[in-house]
Amino acid sequence: MASGGVRIHPAHDMGGRMFGAGGPSMSRQSELEMYNVTTSSKASKSLTLEEAYWTDRQRKVGLVRATRQADALLEDDYSRMKAKQIEFVRQRFHRFECQQFVPVTGQVGNGKKCKAKMLKCHCGETLANHDAMRNKAPGEPYFNSLVLPRELAKRLKEPNEIITEELPKLNITWNAEDCLVKSSTNAFGKIDFNVEQVGGKKPAKYIRLCPDDSVDDCFQLMNDFWHIMEPEPPHLVISVVGGAKNFKLDGRLRDTFSTGLIKAAKTTKAWLITSGFNMGVMKSVGQAVHEGQTFKWDKDRMSHVLRSIGIAPWGYVRGRHVLESNGSVRSNN
Repeated sequence: MASGGVRIHPAHDMGGRMFGAGGPSMSRQSELEMYNVTTSSKASKSLTLEEAYWTDRQRKVGLVRATRQADALLEDDYSRMKAKQIEFVRQRFHRFECQQFVPVTGQVGNGKKCKAKMLKCHCGETLANHDAMRNKAPGEPYFNSLVLPRELAKRLKEPNEIITEELPKLNITWNAEDCLVKSSTNAFGKIDFNVEQVGGKKPAKYIRLCPDDSVDDCFQLMNDFWHIMEPEPPHLVISVVGGAKNFKLDGRLRDTFSTGLIKAAKTTKAWLITSGFNMGVMKSVGQAVHEGQTFKWDKDRMSHVLRSIGIAPWGYVRGRHVLESNGSVRSNN
């Protein structure tokens, strides 16, 4: 009895000419073409071990090359920005250096003694730290320096010589207009401070400038190159002055002062401006900022939540000559 053409396994003799049960059939030529394409595709994927090794090497070289190109572009951008900043700073900011050593009277004689290099000038700087003395040739004696008056050249021959007798009176007097020379600044860059909160270092920017340098130029430096207005400008500026000697906080009072100051600064996104001295109320402010400082990321840049600006006289900065650089990073150690 005929079954009416119904087969239990219809695909057994279909030769692969079905896409699915009950699907459309295809010609023998199309079947051969599909077979050839499939075979060639499989053959192309069958690589020897050596071919697979070099294919992987080429892929990695391409990735490395792309990474190096991206790093090179970033480095070029950083180099251009740094060169632009150095040019801007050298053109806009200046320093005063004393070019005439006139010692303060009463430093030696009558039982007092002092090394020649430690004698202080009316400018407030020691003889050894005058710009002309620091830049003299190695081994050059002091009396060859133009910074010394003729009357002192014979007495101050060597830097470590102990001076016990009173210095002779000079025919010149010290005044800022004649003795201070203005030139381009030589101290700017970054200082590395150890930051325990983030397990690394967060540099702080600094610059040496003159009192008569432009305030607009200073703000442009802070805004365009230091990005101090990012991620947002301050809503309040707190200026802390005075109390350099007779201000002392201990224990609970210090904790209350620090907590209140930091809370007020963070709530209002305030800037703290001090004289930068490590004494009195300024020292307490610095300790509070150190303990309450936090950081946040903005546009791939880590920024301080607390912004503290210290404006200190150059002569009061300990180790200030270490800060003389061309925009490089200096360590706080």
